[in-house]
Amino acid sequence: METFREMRNRIFVVVVAAVMLVPVYGATVTVNGVKYTTRGNTEVSCCIADARDKGLAELEVVEQVLIDGLPYSVTSVEGRGFKGAKYVKSVKLPNSVKRIGMNAFEGCENLESIVLPDQARVDIPVENYGFGGNGPFKGCIKLREVRGNRLEYPAYALTMAFRKCPEVPFAAEILFLEASNPDEVLLAAASAISSAPVAAPDGTKPQAKEVPECEVDRNIPRSATESRNRFAVIIGNEDYRNGVAGVEFAAKDARVFADYCHRTLGLPESNIRRYENATYGDMLGALKDISAITDAYGGDVDIMFYYAGHGIPDERDRSAYLMPVDADGSMTEVCFPLAKLYERLGGLGARSVVVFLDACFSGSQRGDGMLMAARGVKIKSASVRPKGNMVVFSAASGDQTAYPYKEKGHGIFTYYLLEKLQETKGDVTLGDLYEHLSTNVARQSVVVNRKIQLPAVSASLQLSDQWESMKLK
Repeated sequence: METFREMRNRIFVVVVAAVMLVPVYGATVTVNGVKYTTRGNTEVSCCIADARDKGLAELEVVEQVLIDGLPYSVTSVEGRGFKGAKYVKSVKLPNSVKRIGMNAFEGCENLESIVLPDQARVDIPVENYGFGGNGPFKGCIKLREVRGNRLEYPAYALTMAFRKCPEVPFAAEILFLEASNPDEVLLAAASAISSAPVAAPDGTKPQAKEVPECEVDRNIPRSATESRNRFAVIIGNEDYRNGVAGVEFAAKDARVFADYCHRTLGLPESNIRRYENATYGDMLGALKDISAITDAYGGDVDIMFYYAGHGIPDERDRSAYLMPVDADGSMTEVCFPLAKLYERLGGLGARSVVVFLDACFSGSQRGDGMLMAARGVKIKSASVRPKGNMVVFSAASGDQTAYPYKEKGHGIFTYYLLEKLQETKGDVTLGDLYEHLSTNVARQSVVVNRKIQLPAVSASLQLSDQWESMKLK
Protein backbone atom coordinates (compact mmCIF):
# COMPACT_ATOMS: atom_id res chain seq x y z
CA MET A 1 0.00 0.00 0.00
CA GLU A 2 1.27 3.52 -0.98
CA THR A 3 2.35 5.56 1.99
CA PHE A 4 1.43 9.22 2.47
CA ARG A 5 5.00 10.29 1.78
CA GLU A 6 5.13 8.30 -1.49
CA MET A 7 1.80 9.81 -2.58
CA ARG A 8 3.02 13.34 -1.75
CA ASN A 9 6.22 12.83 -3.74
CA ARG A 10 4.29 11.48 -6.74
CA ILE A 11 1.93 14.46 -6.74
CA PHE A 12 4.90 16.81 -6.49
CA VAL A 13 6.54 15.22 -9.53
CA VAL A 14 3.30 15.51 -11.55
CA VAL A 15 2.85 19.18 -10.59
CA VAL A 16 6.46 20.02 -11.46
CA ALA A 17 6.09 18.28 -14.80
CA ALA A 18 2.89 20.19 -15.52
CA VAL A 19 4.51 23.50 -14.63
CA MET A 20 7.42 22.71 -16.89
CA LEU A 21 4.96 22.26 -19.78
CA VAL A 22 3.32 25.67 -19.29
CA PRO A 23 4.40 27.89 -22.17
CA VAL A 24 6.53 30.92 -21.41
CA TYR A 25 5.41 34.21 -23.05
CA GLY A 26 8.22 35.72 -25.09
CA ALA A 27 10.29 32.59 -25.52
CA THR A 28 12.09 32.48 -28.89
CA VAL A 29 13.65 30.17 -31.43
CA THR A 30 15.37 30.97 -34.74
CA VAL A 31 14.92 28.78 -37.82
CA ASN A 32 16.67 29.57 -41.13
CA GLY A 33 17.02 33.29 -40.42
CA VAL A 34 13.49 33.78 -39.05
CA LYS A 35 12.94 34.36 -35.32
CA TYR A 36 9.74 33.01 -33.73
CA THR A 37 8.39 34.39 -30.43
CA THR A 38 5.62 32.91 -28.25
CA ARG A 39 2.54 35.15 -27.95
CA GLY A 40 0.06 32.82 -26.30
CA ASN A 41 -0.56 29.26 -25.24
CA THR A 42 -0.31 27.89 -28.77
CA GLU A 43 0.71 30.80 -31.04
CA VAL A 44 3.90 32.56 -32.10
CA SER A 45 4.77 35.59 -34.19
CA CYS A 46 7.68 35.86 -36.56
CA CYS A 47 10.27 38.42 -37.64
CA ILE A 48 13.67 38.42 -39.28
CA ALA A 49 16.54 37.47 -36.99
CA ASP A 50 19.04 39.88 -38.51
CA ALA A 51 18.01 42.39 -41.18
CA ARG A 52 21.68 42.98 -42.02
CA ASP A 53 22.41 39.34 -42.92
CA LYS A 54 23.53 39.37 -46.56
CA GLY A 55 22.98 35.64 -46.86
CA LEU A 56 19.23 35.85 -46.42
CA ALA A 57 17.75 36.01 -49.90
CA GLU A 58 14.92 33.47 -49.76
CA LEU A 59 12.88 33.26 -46.57
CA GLU A 60 10.19 30.70 -45.86
CA VAL A 61 8.13 31.06 -42.70
CA VAL A 62 7.17 27.64 -41.30
CA GLU A 63 3.69 26.75 -40.08
CA GLN A 64 4.78 25.28 -36.76
CA VAL A 65 7.81 25.46 -34.48
CA LEU A 66 8.94 23.69 -31.31
CA ILE A 67 9.94 25.93 -28.41
CA ASP A 68 11.05 24.23 -25.20
CA GLY A 69 9.60 21.00 -26.53
CA LEU A 70 6.14 22.47 -27.14
CA PRO A 71 4.49 22.91 -30.60
CA TYR A 72 3.37 26.38 -31.63
CA SER A 73 1.42 27.54 -34.67
CA VAL A 74 2.84 30.58 -36.52
CA THR A 75 -0.10 32.98 -36.71
CA SER A 76 1.27 36.48 -37.32
CA VAL A 77 4.00 38.60 -38.87
CA GLU A 78 5.17 41.18 -36.37
CA GLY A 79 4.75 44.87 -37.06
CA ARG A 80 8.00 46.04 -38.67
CA GLY A 81 9.14 42.44 -38.30
CA PHE A 82 11.05 42.36 -41.60
CA LYS A 83 11.66 46.11 -41.86
CA GLY A 84 14.89 47.04 -43.60
CA ALA A 85 15.75 43.51 -44.72
CA LYS A 86 17.17 44.77 -47.98
CA TYR A 87 18.87 41.52 -48.96
CA VAL A 88 15.68 39.47 -48.92
CA LYS A 89 14.35 38.72 -52.41
CA SER A 90 11.46 36.36 -51.69
CA VAL A 91 9.18 35.52 -48.78
CA LYS A 92 6.72 32.67 -48.43
CA LEU A 93 4.11 32.85 -45.66
CA PRO A 94 2.29 29.72 -44.50
CA ASN A 95 -1.47 29.28 -44.37
CA SER A 96 -1.38 29.48 -40.58
CA VAL A 97 -0.63 33.24 -40.67
CA LYS A 98 -3.74 35.29 -39.84
CA ARG A 99 -2.27 38.76 -39.40
CA ILE A 100 0.34 40.92 -41.12
CA GLY A 101 1.46 43.68 -38.76
CA MET A 102 1.97 47.37 -39.45
CA ASN A 103 4.84 48.15 -41.85
CA ALA A 104 5.84 44.50 -41.68
CA PHE A 105 7.99 44.54 -44.85
CA GLU A 106 8.77 48.25 -45.02
CA GLY A 107 12.04 49.02 -46.77
CA CYS A 108 12.60 45.55 -48.22
CA GLU A 109 13.88 47.27 -51.33
CA ASN A 110 14.97 44.09 -53.11
CA LEU A 111 11.91 42.00 -52.29
CA GLU A 112 10.59 40.69 -55.62
CA SER A 113 8.14 37.96 -54.68
CA ILE A 114 5.82 37.11 -51.79
CA VAL A 115 3.44 34.21 -51.31
CA LEU A 116 0.48 35.21 -49.11
CA PRO A 117 -1.54 32.70 -47.04
CA ASP A 118 -4.28 30.73 -48.78
CA GLN A 119 -7.70 29.85 -47.40
CA ALA A 120 -7.92 32.35 -44.58
CA ARG A 121 -8.79 36.03 -44.43
CA VAL A 122 -5.59 37.70 -43.27
CA ASP A 123 -5.97 40.79 -41.13
CA ILE A 124 -4.17 43.83 -42.55
CA PRO A 125 -4.92 46.38 -39.81
CA VAL A 126 -6.36 49.83 -40.59
CA GLU A 127 -3.15 51.63 -39.73
CA ASN A 128 -1.51 49.75 -42.58
CA TYR A 129 -3.65 50.88 -45.44
CA GLY A 130 -4.46 54.42 -44.32
CA PHE A 131 -4.69 57.30 -46.72
CA GLY A 132 -1.00 57.77 -46.92
CA GLY A 133 -0.47 54.36 -48.46
CA ASN A 134 2.11 53.44 -45.82
CA GLY A 135 1.12 49.80 -45.88
CA PRO A 136 2.97 46.62 -44.95
CA PHE A 137 4.87 46.74 -48.25
CA LYS A 138 5.94 50.40 -48.18
CA GLY A 139 9.21 50.85 -50.02
CA CYS A 140 9.12 47.42 -51.72
CA ILE A 141 9.92 49.05 -55.02
CA LYS A 142 10.92 45.81 -56.77
CA LEU A 143 7.96 43.70 -55.62
CA ARG A 144 6.44 42.31 -58.78
CA GLU A 145 4.90 38.99 -57.84
CA VAL A 146 2.13 38.47 -55.28
CA ARG A 147 0.70 34.96 -55.16
CA GLY A 148 -2.08 33.12 -53.39
CA ASN A 149 -4.91 30.79 -54.28
CA ARG A 150 -7.87 32.07 -52.31
CA LEU A 151 -7.48 35.50 -50.83
CA GLU A 152 -10.43 37.06 -49.04
CA TYR A 153 -8.89 40.48 -48.47
CA PRO A 154 -11.09 43.58 -48.59
CA ALA A 155 -10.49 45.43 -51.84
CA TYR A 156 -9.51 48.66 -50.14
CA ALA A 157 -6.95 46.85 -47.99
CA LEU A 158 -5.34 45.27 -51.03
CA THR A 159 -5.36 48.49 -52.97
CA MET A 160 -3.67 50.48 -50.23
CA ALA A 161 -1.34 47.68 -49.10
CA PHE A 162 0.36 47.58 -52.50
CA ARG A 163 -0.10 51.25 -53.37
CA LYS A 164 3.63 52.02 -53.16
CA CYS A 165 4.67 48.96 -55.17
CA PRO A 166 4.88 50.16 -58.79
CA GLU A 167 5.85 46.79 -60.25
CA VAL A 168 2.98 44.64 -58.91
CA PRO A 169 1.02 43.13 -61.86
CA PHE A 170 -2.04 42.84 -59.66
CA ALA A 171 -4.70 41.06 -61.63
CA ALA A 172 -2.21 38.76 -63.32
CA GLU A 173 -0.91 37.21 -60.15
CA ILE A 174 -3.72 37.08 -57.60
CA LEU A 175 -6.78 34.92 -57.98
CA PHE A 176 -9.90 36.03 -56.09
CA LEU A 177 -12.31 33.26 -55.32
CA GLU A 178 -15.18 33.11 -52.84
CA ALA A 179 -14.41 36.62 -51.59
CA SER A 180 -16.64 38.17 -48.95
CA ASN A 181 -17.54 40.97 -51.38
CA PRO A 182 -16.62 39.76 -54.88
CA ASP A 183 -17.68 42.93 -56.68
CA GLU A 184 -15.44 45.17 -54.62
CA VAL A 185 -12.51 42.77 -54.73
CA LEU A 186 -12.65 42.14 -58.48
CA LEU A 187 -12.91 45.83 -59.23
CA ALA A 188 -9.78 46.47 -57.20
CA ALA A 189 -8.02 43.55 -58.84
CA ALA A 190 -8.73 44.93 -62.28
CA SER A 191 -7.17 48.23 -61.31
CA ALA A 192 -3.49 49.00 -61.55
CA ILE A 193 -2.23 49.75 -58.10
CA SER A 194 0.42 52.18 -59.17
CA SER A 195 -0.30 55.62 -60.53
CA ALA A 196 3.14 55.74 -62.15
CA PRO A 197 3.24 56.88 -65.81
CA VAL A 198 2.72 54.05 -68.28
CA ALA A 199 5.60 53.42 -70.64
CA ALA A 200 5.13 53.92 -74.36
CA PRO A 201 5.58 50.96 -76.78
CA ASP A 202 9.22 51.97 -77.24
CA GLY A 203 9.79 51.81 -73.47
CA THR A 204 10.00 55.56 -72.88
CA LYS A 205 8.02 57.27 -70.12
CA PRO A 206 5.71 60.17 -71.03
CA GLN A 207 7.10 63.60 -70.42
CA ALA A 208 5.68 65.57 -67.54
CA LYS A 209 3.18 68.16 -68.70
CA GLU A 210 3.98 71.78 -68.19
CA VAL A 211 1.25 73.39 -66.11
CA PRO A 212 1.12 77.17 -65.79
CA GLU A 213 1.47 78.70 -62.35
CA CYS A 214 -0.64 81.62 -61.23
CA GLU A 215 -1.12 83.92 -58.24
CA VAL A 216 -3.24 81.50 -56.19
CA ASP A 217 -0.40 78.97 -56.34
CA ARG A 218 1.94 81.42 -54.64
CA ASN A 219 1.82 83.22 -51.31
CA ILE A 220 -0.63 80.79 -49.74
CA PRO A 221 -1.70 82.26 -46.36
CA ARG A 222 -0.67 80.39 -43.22
CA SER A 223 -3.00 79.77 -40.31
CA ALA A 224 -1.81 80.58 -36.80
CA THR A 225 -3.79 77.68 -35.34
CA GLU A 226 -4.27 73.99 -36.08
CA SER A 227 -7.61 72.36 -36.78
CA ARG A 228 -6.90 68.93 -35.35
CA ASN A 229 -10.50 67.76 -35.63
CA ARG A 230 -10.82 68.64 -39.31
CA PHE A 231 -10.03 66.10 -42.01
CA ALA A 232 -9.92 66.30 -45.80
CA VAL A 233 -10.22 63.69 -48.54
CA ILE A 234 -8.93 65.12 -51.82
CA ILE A 235 -9.09 63.36 -55.20
CA GLY A 236 -7.65 64.64 -58.48
CA ASN A 237 -8.39 62.34 -61.44
CA GLU A 238 -6.54 63.64 -64.47
CA ASP A 239 -4.93 60.79 -66.38
CA TYR A 240 -7.67 58.35 -67.38
CA ARG A 241 -7.01 54.97 -68.92
CA ASN A 242 -8.92 52.93 -71.48
CA GLY A 243 -9.01 55.67 -74.09
CA VAL A 244 -10.89 58.18 -71.92
CA ALA A 245 -9.92 61.83 -72.37
CA GLY A 246 -8.00 63.35 -69.48
CA VAL A 247 -9.18 66.14 -67.18
CA GLU A 248 -6.85 69.07 -67.66
CA PHE A 249 -5.30 70.44 -64.44
CA ALA A 250 -7.24 68.06 -62.13
CA ALA A 251 -4.10 66.75 -60.41
CA LYS A 252 -2.82 70.28 -59.82
CA ASP A 253 -6.26 71.36 -58.57
CA ALA A 254 -6.16 68.65 -55.92
CA ARG A 255 -2.54 69.32 -54.97
CA VAL A 256 -2.99 73.08 -54.47
CA PHE A 257 -6.29 72.63 -52.64
CA ALA A 258 -4.47 70.27 -50.26
CA ASP A 259 -1.86 73.01 -49.70
CA TYR A 260 -4.61 75.44 -48.75
CA CYS A 261 -6.16 72.90 -46.40
CA HIS A 262 -2.85 72.55 -44.60
CA ARG A 263 -1.47 76.07 -44.67
CA THR A 264 -4.58 78.24 -44.70
CA LEU A 265 -7.23 76.14 -42.97
CA GLY A 266 -4.81 74.70 -40.43
CA LEU A 267 -5.30 70.98 -41.03
CA PRO A 268 -2.28 68.92 -39.95
CA GLU A 269 -0.70 67.13 -42.89
CA SER A 270 -1.64 63.82 -41.27
CA ASN A 271 -5.30 64.86 -41.51
CA ILE A 272 -5.16 65.38 -45.28
CA ARG A 273 -5.64 62.39 -47.57
CA ARG A 274 -4.87 63.19 -51.18
CA TYR A 275 -5.33 60.77 -54.07
CA GLU A 276 -3.97 61.41 -57.54
CA ASN A 277 -5.60 59.33 -60.29
CA ALA A 278 -7.79 57.31 -57.94
CA THR A 279 -9.19 53.92 -58.87
CA TYR A 280 -12.51 52.57 -57.66
CA GLY A 281 -10.67 50.77 -54.88
CA ASP A 282 -8.96 54.01 -53.84
CA MET A 283 -12.31 55.80 -53.58
CA LEU A 284 -13.87 52.99 -51.61
CA GLY A 285 -10.89 52.81 -49.29
CA ALA A 286 -10.96 56.57 -48.70
CA LEU A 287 -14.57 56.44 -47.55
CA LYS A 288 -13.96 53.43 -45.33
CA ASP A 289 -10.97 55.10 -43.72
CA ILE A 290 -12.71 58.42 -43.07
CA SER A 291 -15.55 56.45 -41.53
CA ALA A 292 -13.11 54.73 -39.17
CA ILE A 293 -11.64 58.11 -38.20
CA THR A 294 -15.06 59.60 -37.52
CA ASP A 295 -15.94 56.62 -35.33
CA ALA A 296 -12.67 56.96 -33.43
CA TYR A 297 -13.48 60.62 -32.69
CA GLY A 298 -17.07 59.85 -31.72
CA GLY A 299 -18.33 62.09 -34.53
CA ASP A 300 -16.50 65.16 -33.16
CA VAL A 301 -14.94 65.97 -36.55
CA ASP A 302 -15.48 68.21 -39.57
CA ILE A 303 -14.93 66.62 -42.97
CA MET A 304 -14.09 68.14 -46.36
CA PHE A 305 -14.34 66.08 -49.53
CA TYR A 306 -12.88 67.48 -52.75
CA TYR A 307 -13.07 65.87 -56.19
CA ALA A 308 -11.75 67.05 -59.56
CA GLY A 309 -12.29 64.68 -62.46
CA HIS A 310 -14.92 63.22 -64.74
CA GLY A 311 -18.51 62.79 -63.71
CA ILE A 312 -20.95 60.91 -65.92
CA PRO A 313 -24.70 60.23 -66.00
CA ASP A 314 -26.54 56.98 -66.51
CA GLU A 315 -28.64 57.34 -69.65
CA ARG A 316 -31.35 55.07 -68.24
CA ASP A 317 -32.24 56.82 -65.01
CA ARG A 318 -30.06 59.99 -65.23
CA SER A 319 -28.29 59.11 -61.98
CA ALA A 320 -24.85 60.69 -61.56
CA TYR A 321 -21.48 58.97 -61.02
CA LEU A 322 -17.89 59.93 -60.21
CA MET A 323 -15.53 58.26 -62.64
CA PRO A 324 -12.42 56.39 -61.40
CA VAL A 325 -9.40 56.48 -63.69
CA ASP A 326 -9.70 52.75 -64.43
CA ALA A 327 -13.27 52.98 -65.79
CA ASP A 328 -13.90 53.27 -69.53
CA GLY A 329 -16.98 55.48 -69.39
CA SER A 330 -19.29 52.96 -71.03
CA MET A 331 -20.27 51.09 -67.85
CA THR A 332 -21.57 53.00 -64.86
CA GLU A 333 -21.30 49.73 -62.90
CA VAL A 334 -17.57 50.41 -62.50
CA CYS A 335 -18.09 54.07 -61.51
CA PHE A 336 -18.86 55.52 -58.09
CA PRO A 337 -22.52 56.59 -57.63
CA LEU A 338 -22.98 60.12 -56.38
CA ALA A 339 -25.91 58.91 -54.29
CA LYS A 340 -23.62 56.35 -52.64
CA LEU A 341 -21.06 59.08 -51.90
CA TYR A 342 -23.71 61.24 -50.25
CA GLU A 343 -25.03 58.26 -48.31
CA ARG A 344 -21.58 57.35 -47.01
CA LEU A 345 -20.55 60.90 -46.11
CA GLY A 346 -23.95 61.88 -44.75
CA GLY A 347 -24.09 58.79 -42.59
CA LEU A 348 -20.76 59.45 -40.86
CA GLY A 349 -22.35 61.32 -37.97
CA ALA A 350 -19.73 64.10 -38.30
CA ARG A 351 -20.37 67.66 -37.09
CA SER A 352 -20.25 68.84 -40.69
CA VAL A 353 -19.33 67.59 -44.15
CA VAL A 354 -18.52 70.05 -46.94
CA VAL A 355 -18.15 68.64 -50.46
CA PHE A 356 -16.56 70.37 -53.48
CA LEU A 357 -17.13 68.74 -56.88
CA ASP A 358 -15.16 70.25 -59.76
CA ALA A 359 -16.89 67.95 -62.21
CA CYS A 360 -20.02 67.87 -64.30
CA PHE A 361 -22.48 65.05 -64.86
CA SER A 362 -23.67 65.86 -68.34
CA GLY A 363 -21.52 63.39 -70.28
CA SER A 364 -19.17 66.12 -71.48
CA GLN A 365 -15.50 66.41 -70.59
CA ARG A 366 -13.70 69.37 -69.00
CA GLY A 367 -13.46 71.69 -71.95
CA ASP A 368 -15.20 70.92 -75.22
CA GLY A 369 -16.42 67.62 -76.60
CA MET A 370 -18.26 64.61 -75.26
CA LEU A 371 -16.73 62.16 -72.84
CA MET A 372 -17.86 59.14 -74.81
CA ALA A 373 -18.10 59.17 -78.58
CA ALA A 374 -21.17 56.95 -78.40
CA ARG A 375 -23.13 59.50 -76.42
CA GLY A 376 -24.27 62.22 -78.73
CA VAL A 377 -26.26 64.37 -76.34
CA LYS A 378 -25.73 65.91 -72.97
CA ILE A 379 -27.90 64.59 -70.17
CA LYS A 380 -29.21 66.54 -67.24
CA SER A 381 -28.47 64.24 -64.35
CA ALA A 382 -31.05 63.70 -61.68
CA SER A 383 -30.45 65.77 -58.56
CA VAL A 384 -29.43 64.06 -55.33
CA ARG A 385 -30.18 65.70 -51.99
CA PRO A 386 -27.27 65.64 -49.52
CA LYS A 387 -27.80 63.77 -46.28
CA GLY A 388 -26.75 64.31 -42.68
CA ASN A 389 -24.88 67.53 -41.86
CA MET A 390 -23.72 68.04 -45.45
CA VAL A 391 -23.30 70.94 -47.88
CA VAL A 392 -22.31 70.29 -51.51
CA PHE A 393 -20.73 72.79 -53.91
CA SER A 394 -20.87 71.71 -57.56
CA ALA A 395 -18.88 73.31 -60.36
CA ALA A 396 -21.77 73.36 -62.82
CA SER A 397 -25.56 73.12 -62.92
CA GLY A 398 -27.80 70.76 -64.88
CA ASP A 399 -26.36 69.82 -68.26
CA GLN A 400 -23.58 72.41 -68.13
CA THR A 401 -19.90 71.58 -68.50
CA ALA A 402 -17.16 72.23 -65.94
CA TYR A 403 -14.52 74.18 -67.87
CA PRO A 404 -10.80 74.81 -67.35
CA TYR A 405 -9.19 78.19 -66.88
CA LYS A 406 -6.19 77.49 -69.09
CA GLU A 407 -4.42 80.76 -68.42
CA LYS A 408 -4.40 80.01 -64.67
CA GLY A 409 -3.72 76.27 -64.94
CA HIS A 410 -6.80 75.26 -62.91
CA GLY A 411 -10.40 74.27 -63.34
CA ILE A 412 -12.28 77.56 -63.35
CA PHE A 413 -14.35 76.50 -60.32
CA THR A 414 -11.28 75.50 -58.31
CA TYR A 415 -9.43 78.67 -59.26
CA TYR A 416 -12.09 80.91 -57.73
CA LEU A 417 -12.41 78.61 -54.72
CA LEU A 418 -8.68 79.05 -54.07
CA GLU A 419 -8.86 82.76 -54.79
CA LYS A 420 -11.46 83.28 -52.06
CA LEU A 421 -9.49 81.21 -49.56
CA GLN A 422 -6.39 83.26 -50.35
CA GLU A 423 -8.24 86.58 -50.12
CA THR A 424 -9.90 85.81 -46.77
CA LYS A 425 -7.09 83.67 -45.32
CA GLY A 426 -9.69 80.95 -44.96
CA ASP A 427 -11.95 83.00 -42.69
CA VAL A 428 -15.02 82.92 -44.92
CA THR A 429 -18.60 81.74 -44.51
CA LEU A 430 -20.02 79.21 -46.94
CA GLY A 431 -22.59 81.78 -48.01
CA ASP A 432 -19.90 84.29 -48.99
CA LEU A 433 -17.89 81.55 -50.65
CA TYR A 434 -20.85 80.54 -52.81
CA GLU A 435 -21.55 84.13 -53.77
CA HIS A 436 -17.94 84.53 -54.89
CA LEU A 437 -18.03 81.28 -56.87
CA SER A 438 -21.39 81.82 -58.54
CA THR A 439 -20.58 85.40 -59.57
CA ASN A 440 -17.03 84.96 -60.82
CA VAL A 441 -17.27 81.51 -62.38
CA ALA A 442 -20.36 82.54 -64.34
CA ARG A 443 -18.74 85.76 -65.59
CA GLN A 444 -15.32 84.37 -66.39
CA SER A 445 -16.64 81.27 -68.11
CA VAL A 446 -18.58 83.40 -70.58
CA VAL A 447 -15.52 85.59 -71.20
CA VAL A 448 -12.88 82.84 -71.40
CA ASN A 449 -14.83 79.84 -72.66
CA ARG A 450 -17.84 81.57 -74.23
CA LYS A 451 -20.02 79.10 -72.42
CA ILE A 452 -22.27 79.34 -69.38
CA GLN A 453 -21.11 77.61 -66.23
CA LEU A 454 -23.05 78.32 -63.07
CA PRO A 455 -21.94 76.66 -59.81
CA ALA A 456 -24.63 75.18 -57.58
CA VAL A 457 -24.91 74.58 -53.85
CA SER A 458 -27.15 72.12 -52.05
CA ALA A 459 -27.55 71.50 -48.34
CA SER A 460 -29.16 68.70 -46.37
CA LEU A 461 -32.44 69.34 -44.62
CA GLN A 462 -30.64 69.59 -41.28
CA LEU A 463 -28.51 72.49 -42.52
CA SER A 464 -30.95 74.22 -44.86
CA ASP A 465 -31.33 77.22 -42.54
CA GLN A 466 -27.76 77.54 -41.30
CA TRP A 467 -25.28 76.45 -43.98
CA GLU A 468 -24.63 80.00 -45.17
CA SER A 469 -23.16 80.99 -41.80
CA MET A 470 -20.91 77.92 -41.52
CA LYS A 471 -17.13 78.23 -42.02
CA LEU A 472 -14.32 75.99 -43.20
CA LYS A 473 -12.00 77.24 -40.47
